[in-house]
Amino acid sequence: MKQTADHTAYSGHTELHLMETCAHRYNRHIVNIFKAELHDKGKYHIVDFGAGIGTLSLIYQTICAPVQTDHRIACVEIDSQNQRELNTRNFSTYTQLDQIPGPIDGIFSSNVLEHIADDRQILKDFYDRLCAGGRMVLYLPAWPVLYSDMDEIFGHYRRYEKGDIVEKCAAAGLRVERIFYCDFMGFLASFGLKIFGYNKLVNAKSLRFYDQYIFPLSLFFDSLGMRNFLGKNIVVVAEKPSR
Repeated sequence: MKQTADHTAYSGHTELHLMETCAHRYNRHIVNIFKAELHDKGKYHIVDFGAGIGTLSLIYQTICAPVQTDHRIACVEIDSQNQRELNTRNFSTYTQLDQIPGPIDGIFSSNVLEHIADDRQILKDFYDRLCAGGRMVLYLPAWPVLYSDMDEIFGHYRRYEKGDIVEKCAAAGLRVERIFYCDFMGFLASFGLKIFGYNKLVNAKSLRFYDQYIFPLSLFFDSLGMRNFLGKNIVVVAEKPSR
């Protein structure tokens, strides 16, 4: 099994810290999606695939662990600098899915599969490691038309379309239960990145402004039904059939 990203030269360690400190609402919303589809569905042996420095795992653990005593989360991360930080945060850290002992009944992954050339193989690996009835939740960049210098800087192979990721999940044996867009205003903001460039627009101040003022507005539009039509990201919820 190979579950490694191909773009290992750029770890984005600084950007991970920037997102952790400046995007509290954004991060919490992603984790709330994961919690609703995993913990609230009785899935407690969880993998954070491509965990980075553990930002989302920390939030997930804080929300879920006090409620469920047998809750367990394992982090898969290939970057050595990120691994060291995960270890200081007391997470069980692995470089490969097949290194994780015991059953896995839930996997979440945020903005990771786009870094991997053979994402079909990763989805098949998810299927192989999940228990029957296990669930997978992905948070992915959407719309190839939004591909910009940001994607190139971060080493993205692609941005996803709904039909593309549904077909890839089905080919891996995973049954997609729900798929929807997230962050309507982010779709519009991404055009700004495409026109003006990532380095000119993204910094701590702009991230805090977006998180405090724009993202709540984005969630409002999402709740009105825009998540069925448009958004910066795609959320995919899939299950490994019991039989």
